[in-house]
Amino acid sequence: MPRRLPLWPLVGLPLLISAWSRGLWAPDEPRYAQVAREVFTEPGLLAMRLCGEVYPDKPPLLFWLSGLLGLVSGWSPAAMRLVSVAATFITAWLVARLARRWWGEREAAWAPALFLGTAMLAEHGGRLQLDPLLTLCTTGALAALELGEGERSWRGRARLAGLLLGLGVLTKGPVAILVVVLVLAAWRLLPGARTSGAPRGPRLDPVAVVLTLLPAGLWVAAVVATNPDLADHLLFGQHAGRLTQGGAVVHAGPWYKPSLRLALLFLPWTPLLVAGLARGWSAARARPAVAAHSHDRGLARAFAWAAVLLLFFTLIPPKRDLYLLPAYPALALVTARWLCAHATRARGRVLLLGVGPALLLLVGLALAVAGPAAGAIEAAREPLAELPELEASLAWRLPLGALPLIVGAAVALAALRRDRVRRAAAATLAAFTGGAALSFALVFPHLDDAKSSAALGERLAELHAERAQLLVRPEIPVFGLRPEGPRFYSRAPVVPARHPEFLDDQTLGSERGMLEGHDPALFEPVALLHAWRRVLGQDLLAVVSERLWMTLEDTERERFRVLHEGRIGRRRVLILGTR
Repeated sequence: MPRRLPLWPLVGLPLLISAWSRGLWAPDEPRYAQVAREVFTEPGLLAMRLCGEVYPDKPPLLFWLSGLLGLVSGWSPAAMRLVSVAATFITAWLVARLARRWWGEREAAWAPALFLGTAMLAEHGGRLQLDPLLTLCTTGALAALELGEGERSWRGRARLAGLLLGLGVLTKGPVAILVVVLVLAAWRLLPGARTSGAPRGPRLDPVAVVLTLLPAGLWVAAVVATNPDLADHLLFGQHAGRLTQGGAVVHAGPWYKPSLRLALLFLPWTPLLVAGLARGWSAARARPAVAAHSHDRGLARAFAWAAVLLLFFTLIPPKRDLYLLPAYPALALVTARWLCAHATRARGRVLLLGVGPALLLLVGLALAVAGPAAGAIEAAREPLAELPELEASLAWRLPLGALPLIVGAAVALAALRRDRVRRAAAATLAAFTGGAALSFALVFPHLDDAKSSAALGERLAELHAERAQLLVRPEIPVFGLRPEGPRFYSRAPVVPARHPEFLDDQTLGSERGMLEGHDPALFEPVALLHAWRRVLGQDLLAVVSERLWMTLEDTERERFRVLHEGRIGRRRVLILGTR
């Protein structure tokens, strides 16, 4: 009898709606989209470029793939996100295969659903980011080494894992190798891993090593051959240097941040995850008998996978939620195993199992109450306050989006009262999926005007087109915000304010000497604005944050014309010309 079609892909509906219902939102998406676009519009196929300048901070695979999708789709953000969307769903499929190998069909149905049905994946699984593709490569490499059977297949599995690791390095650098090596080392240290009766682990294969190093090695060699100055950054600064230099400062945080954020981003399954990790710790410490089949080898391996990555990202200085994404497949596996094997009876575990649906019920009720009180947003000075058409409709949008949360959570709690554990878990999953999907669909398209640079870029493109026939210098400097969003949407030559190609130190120095009375935090931007006005004269078009504009003296403002006022997120921005 053919196996029924799995239902777990339906849990990915929120991330699909998120990917298709909005433009590019900061902080990373506008930058990555513009780099991907310049792969095909600038000489950036090897050395990536951002707003016309070399961008050596990331390897090229994501930009090649998303840039190709953008090229054939007319630079649609939704199409460019297909790389992340596909990577997320393929990773979920690999999670199902691992669960089936280690345990059985029930875990194979639940594990990918729990992977997709978390706040982390709903938020980031469909974003234009490096980490979903990295997670696919690392999970694929581990699955290739774990899923094969028989002595004859080990070379083929090792080489497939090597190729996937090579693509991971081409996505985000040597961290791909580090993730897999840490997990394999943790597996090797498990009790019983070296006994004669244990499954034989992967061995070093020279071809696999070559496949791991070759993709990124060829790219680095080609870039250094044409841009020798990038050698140090590509070989050190792009990866190891970020742990001790820029990345460690920009994304710094307390040591406990990864665990704290994990507790939030794994909702609504965090209580079950804690229980699963406790069981996993017991399984990882147990020493299996050589001939026995009662030892839960899969749970021990899933726990070791999750624990070693959580420990590593706790110890390193940079802290970002996305860094821990390669551990989420293991976290889902641990949770699914506990749900299927250790929660067959709800008696004594009602509180633990009820936390998730209770939280969803509270969130749903809060949204339902907040809808009719949407006018309070005006006082809070949120981006929604600038969208009257959305603010007026929140009275019905929020309660409607909350309806699946309320109904599903109520069904889950009622099922727990009757000791129907998996029915309660299924209702919780349906509540989360339906509530997130409907809320995203109702709010994101209307919130997009405030969150993305689309509206500003459209107006900037119009102004640039009106003046294109007269411009001698077409560059458009940006002050107080990043330039990639306006450049992506306007297709105009938007550049950073501090652009050494157009401003020399002598020009900028003369402006600095005239601005000693300004706020020190804004001294440099003000000097840059006046320097650009001197360089471009009547050709000036500039995008300026309202904060910078308000620091100018009245006599200074009189030299400019405000051509447009708008916002990106919480920042109000202006497009200026000269009088």
